[in-house]
Amino acid sequence: MSKSRIVESLRRKRVEILLMVREREIQVDALRREISQIDATLTRFDSSAHLRSLASKRRPFARMELPSRIVNLLGHSKRGWVSVEAIAAQLIADKGLDDLSGAEIRNMTNTALKVMRKRGIVEHDETSKRWTLKP
Repeated sequence: MSKSRIVESLRRKRVEILLMVREREIQVDALRREISQIDATLTRFDSSAHLRSLASKRRPFARMELPSRIVNLLGHSKRGWVSVEAIAAQLIADKGLDDLSGAEIRNMTNTALKVMRKRGIVEHDETSKRWTLKP
């Protein structure tokens, strides 16, 4: 078997596995949202219930997912410069993060953007408080 065929087979297998991982992540996210909804309904019927939901323990983004999503959002932005609030709102909508406060996601987004600025990935306009990808 030639080297190029081996490489191509490995690449196909890698993509196949990545797709399977993504499908499972989507399923897990959906199940966590359902648990959060059940917990919210349960506390309405029993206000003394102090549930520790899986959703409250989890991190909303996997390792390196937040910076990747931010780069994707900024790259597809037709406006060029985007505010932290707009980025956070889109992240909340994309991930269905109703169980987390907007302030938490804004703080995470702002922190990630500052790190990305230090690494030379994004630029920040101090006057308009907006961000864009560095050319």
